[in-house]
Formats: sequence, C-alpha cells, structure tokens
Amino acid sequence: MKHRHLRDGEGLGPAVIDDILDRGGPADWAALWHDVDTDPYGPMATDVVRICGAHRMFGTSWVWPAMIEQARADARARGRARLHCAEAVETRSLPQRNTGESVVRELAR
Repeated sequence: MKHRHLRDGEGLGPAVIDDILDRGGPADWAALWHDVDTDPYGPMATDVVRICGAHRMFGTSWVWPAMIEQARADARARGRARLHCAEAVETRSLPQRNTGESVVRELAR
C-alpha cells in the first residue's frame, strides 16, 4: 500500500503511522509491528500509542496499545532474566569462557 504521507528518506512519521493503522492491511501492520516490537519503549511505539489514543479506529485503537504493553512487559521480563543470569554467574564466579550448556550445568550444581 502506498501511503500518502510517506516521503522518500523520511521514515515513518506520525501521519504515516496513522495512515498505516487506519487504512493499512496485514502486510503493512507486520512491518510496523516489527519496528515497534524491536524497541517497545522507543519513539515509534510511543507514537503508535499516542495516535491510537487520539484517533479512534475500529479495532486498531485498542489492539495496538495492548500489543505494545505486552511487548513492554516481555522486554522487562527479558531484562530481569538477563540480570538474574548475570548475578548468578557473578555469584558462582563462573569463568567467562563458559557459555551455553556449560553455564547451565554450572548453575544447576
């Protein structure tokens, strides 16, 4: 779908995001979701939530903010998981060369 607000080299501004959410199809939404899910706290995710709050679109206005909130919760959980793993490695004084299965075996002891 060619979006009327898209200019070469400008990226996805608020008008383009609004157009994609309002008139786009699954392929357009998948591309937008990829960008949002990559950085759920980033400016694009923030713009999507803001646009959905300002422009009520059938289905879209409540689905996208809910998906972004879930992506943010997942990102927080991944961050905590990485932190706990790092703390466990530090606590057990595992050598840095241990990776993958060897770290799991060491932590299981």
